[in-house]
Amino acid sequence: MNMRHLAAALVLALPMAAIADQCSPEIAKIDELLANPPAKVPAEDVASAKLLREEAVSLRTAGKDVECVATTGLALELLGDGESG
Repeated sequence: MNMRHLAAALVLALPMAAIADQCSPEIAKIDELLANPPAKVPAEDVASAKLLREEAVSLRTAGKDVECVATTGLALELLGDGESG
């Protein structure tokens, strides 16, 4: 592998590491919100957020970090936290 290939691999790998590091804290944030959901959030949205959280955990386990972050973002929006991602 020459230096160009190595540099390209590093450029591609660094953002993925940042995304992977973002998924676990967002799942933890969902857990906090699910433990005490805001009163303004409808029960249907809380139920949907629970399902999205489980999907996010499965995606993280499968190594699908970009999809995991997108899924946690949806769950956080449902729970009234628009500052995800």
